[in-house]
Amino acid sequence: MKTIIKFIVLFLFIGLNTQAQIQNVIVEKYYVPDANDLTNTDGGQLQSSAVTYRVFIDLANGSKVSKIFADSLHILKIKSSQPFFNNDTLNSSNGGTYGFKINKNDLAISTVGLDSWLTIGAATNKHHGILKSEDTDGTIVGGNNNDQNLLSGTDASAGIPLTTQDGLILSTVLATNYQVGGDMPTIGSLNDSTIFGSDTAKEFITPNASLQFSGGLSGQGSGNNVLIGQFTTAGQLEFELNVSVIDSTGALVNYVANGVDTTIQSEIYKSFPLLKFPPQCGCLDPHYIDYNAQNACSDSTKCLTLVKLGCMDTLACNFDADANYSVPEMCCYPGYCNDRDIVFVCPDITSGNRVMSVYPNPANNDITISLAGNKNLGATQFILMNSFGKVILNFSDNVSEGSWTKNISISNLVSGIYVLKCLSQDTIQSQVIIKN
Repeated sequence: MKTIIKFIVLFLFIGLNTQAQIQNVIVEKYYVPDANDLTNTDGGQLQSSAVTYRVFIDLANGSKVSKIFADSLHILKIKSSQPFFNNDTLNSSNGGTYGFKINKNDLAISTVGLDSWLTIGAATNKHHGILKSEDTDGTIVGGNNNDQNLLSGTDASAGIPLTTQDGLILSTVLATNYQVGGDMPTIGSLNDSTIFGSDTAKEFITPNASLQFSGGLSGQGSGNNVLIGQFTTAGQLEFELNVSVIDSTGALVNYVANGVDTTIQSEIYKSFPLLKFPPQCGCLDPHYIDYNAQNACSDSTKCLTLVKLGCMDTLACNFDADANYSVPEMCCYPGYCNDRDIVFVCPDITSGNRVMSVYPNPANNDITISLAGNKNLGATQFILMNSFGKVILNFSDNVSEGSWTKNISISNLVSGIYVLKCLSQDTIQSQVIIKN
């Protein structure tokens, strides 16, 4: 019975994840342009309803982001239903593709502060990007800091105005620590045609890419949140990210948006559904059969059918037609009931059904097989096997209504453990016999 209890407890808590180095993915609504921003055309014009988002990887203490990547099994996708905004002013200074290449002084130019780019940690060549709510050193963005008094919007949905806190904190961030590969634009590219440089592109999807910070980078705000991108678009933002993390012990773990936990060529890959946006919500309550650990967030309306553990073997005396999750350890058969009382587990067994017993047991010479009850079993087979599964005795009899017993000799058998099976059209029973 203890085995069954342990199994049920394990099932009910199977949805609890082991501790991951990535704790969350935060999509911050960084800025919503106002009328002045939308009418400005210096460096490009923002679309109506544009929003600037920043994406952070929330890490466990002591962990660092070392790489954003894509491979043949895990694509990198950044997509929108509308083009991404890229301020053309940055084309001359090679800064528009990556946040760490943007000169901090360029943030004072028109709408450069809303440019779309990828990064690890850095939002300029001198600043780490942090959540606005963690920013404690004021602002250098928008309002009086801007050459045209732009980026002064106060839309409540974007939280703290950029003229109050800009999500930037001074830090020594060296561009030489960054490396790119695969389909990522080269760091010095002037003519980037991806979403990080084009005025019309809506997506960047690739199975071959890497952006790496040598040695890894931790978040610099009050939480260990590492900025990995800023995206401005009037459409629905989508992404699928894969991130390599160095934990506090120096071990490297790759977290992927799609896939299962696995090890490939000694590299560890762990599935982390929150690396996909918008998050795919579903049932996260393990008490329901609809539970799926790959759901990134909970939607209780998707939890439709409560789990009913039970025996789903139709040959068992306690077969449960209402069960929807099979627990074989719960099944009970005459002669084998997992240390439980068959009369309690299967009360119908005493109301006419046959119950096999063997006596004496242990035995020296003869044993008596009894099928208590009065159910008509018809043609019934009896098989006696040794501990190696070899058939020692095999006979059949017609078990009609009324009492039934059979005496057989085991005097010629060697001492040991044997199993007697009784098989009829609707009954399978077994009994362990010990020969002295």
